[in-house]
Formats: sequence, structure tokens, C-alpha cells
Amino acid sequence: MYGRFVRRQYATAFCFLGVSISLLIVPHTSTLLQIYIGVGSLGFFVGGYRTAEAVWLVEMWQSKSGPFLQCQHFFWALGTALPPFILTPFLSSSTNNLDQSSSDSDDLSQKESRSLFIPFTIAGCMTLCTFLFEIFLLMCYPYRKPRRDSQQQSEEVHSDSEKQIDSENRESPLPISLSSKRLKVKLIIVMLFFLGFYMGGEICSIQFMSSFAQFGDLHLSEAEAGASALSVMTGAFALGRFLGIFVTLKVPPMIILCGNMLLIIGASAVLLLFSGYSLTYMWAGCAILGFGYSTIFPSFIAFMERHLIFTDFLGAVILVGGSVVAMIYPTIVGMLIEQVPLVFTYMNFFTAAVCSVSLLLLRQLTKKKQI
Repeated sequence: MYGRFVRRQYATAFCFLGVSISLLIVPHTSTLLQIYIGVGSLGFFVGGYRTAEAVWLVEMWQSKSGPFLQCQHFFWALGTALPPFILTPFLSSSTNNLDQSSSDSDDLSQKESRSLFIPFTIAGCMTLCTFLFEIFLLMCYPYRKPRRDSQQQSEEVHSDSEKQIDSENRESPLPISLSSKRLKVKLIIVMLFFLGFYMGGEICSIQFMSSFAQFGDLHLSEAEAGASALSVMTGAFALGRFLGIFVTLKVPPMIILCGNMLLIIGASAVLLLFSGYSLTYMWAGCAILGFGYSTIFPSFIAFMERHLIFTDFLGAVILVGGSVVAMIYPTIVGMLIEQVPLVFTYMNFFTAAVCSVSLLLLRQLTKKKQI
């Protein structure tokens, strides 16, 4: 859609506008249908932005896109750390009390629903400022699509000897093209599995970390769960992506991804075995889990950019296909989290296992091609 009907750069800006309007509307909804429409539109515009921004960054920086992807996702992680601090003052600090009368509970929920329009308005206005800033940049500094590295290399190659050509090709391998259709299809299928289960695991970890802390053995209150467990995780998530900006300059993306899988497995083990003993263990597991998920997406895109030519269509297929798989996770975890809080840790174990197998397959496919 971006390439044929509207310029990608303006589409991303108007996605910000859509997110802003959705955030401003959601707290004023009064029926379940209206909530579904508001949240659905929010997800639609966020998905549109995420599809475009990854392809845009890869298009601009190509083989050097790793640090820039990490940097962009670091600032995205900073944004995910803000909601707990914005929402916590407007949430009830009371624990689940069975002796509380139904009328008092209804009054409390009504007061909370009325007060939630404040943090949603804050978030909506911040996103609106992002939309205005991006429009300003696009109007004052128009974007020009750069040439691919392969085009620049081919021009340099014709002026050098054959020996120099061979050495340059070994040092800077080019992505596969349509001539390797079967390999390309296999890579895309494995990428769908990896991104689908990774995105499902990351979304569920952020969405249900507070529920795990609240309904787990520690029985934290709603405000404590949001302020402690989720804040620690998102803080580590942001810090991990900040460190990833510098790590990716020296460490290959595949090594970073393997480290991510080990951290997720370690964090899940800590939360499974020790989170019920003290809040310190809970914080440690949350922090390790945040580090584990922090650099997966930008490192994975940087790795695959070496083997595939990213286009708007390919980016949409991968992210939308991955999102379809990821939609199953919240449904399953949401149904079980209150009765079986440890399903949160089982989900992360399963995510790490599927992603690890996908990485092995990708490694084998790209190794056979000697890309």
C-alpha cells in the first residue's frame, strides 16, 4: 500500500495521528463495542507504523542498519516504560478483598474509570506532538531514497581487478534476489514463525507481567504490581536496547539473538522457581526477562537484511503474518493467568524454544547458500 497509493513517510506520520486519536477516544467509550473499535483502531495504526518504520530504516541504512534499528527501538522501549508511571497514580492500591461490599466495589471502579481519561489524554497528546514533529521534518527536509549497497558495489567493481572483485564479494555479501525463489520462500516462512512467537511472547510479557505479580504467590496489589514488576521489566527492556546500540557494532546479530534466548530461559526459570519467595527474586526475574526481549527484533531484522531485500510488501507480509500468530498468545494466557499464574513462565519457555529452533533453521538455510 505504501509504495503504490501513498508515500511511506507520510503514511507513518498519519499512523501517529491515528494512534493519538484512538488514545484520546478510548477512555470516553461507554459500551463494549466502542472499546473494541477504539482498541482495534489503535492496534491498526500501531501495526501500520511498525510495518513501515522497519523497512524505512533498512532502506536508509541497509547493511549498516543494525545500530540504527537498535537506537530506534531503544526510544520505543523508553516509551513502554512510561505507562506504568503514568497509570499507577490512577489505579487502586487496594488488594483483592473478598469482604468488600459489591456497592463499594462498583463505586471504586466507576471512580477509576472516570480518572483514567487523564493518563490516556497525556499519552494521546504526546503522540500528537510526534505526528506534528514528523510532518515538520518531512516538509522541511524531504526524504530521498538512497541507492542500494549492491548498486554502489557494482559501480566500484567495474573499475577494479577480478581479484579485488572476489575479495569484496566475500566481505560484503549481497542479499538473495528473485533468482533464489525457493530459498526466499523458506526464509520468509521461518521468519514468520520466529517473529510470530517472539512478538507473542514479548506482548504477553508486557501485558501480563502485572497480572503474574498480582495473582502469583506474592499477591501484590494492582498498583504495586504495575509500579514494581512491570516498571522493572520495562526499565531493563529500555536499558538493554540502549546497550544494544553499542553491542551490535562489535557483535554479530546471530550471537546477540542466541544470548537473548538464554536470558529469556534464565528469567523464566527464576520466575518459576523463586518469584514466590521474595520481591527481590521477582524483580530479578523481571529485569532479566526485559534484557532478554530487548534486542531481539532489531537484531533479527539486521541479520535477515543480509539475506533478503526488504520491501514494503515483504515487511508487511512478515509483520502481519507474525502478528496473526502472536494474537493466539494473549487469548490463551489471558484465560489462565488468574487461575494458573505460572502459565506466564511456561509461555516464555515455549517462546524461547520455538525461536531457538527457528534460528537454527535460518542459520542452516543461509549457511547452505553461503551468503
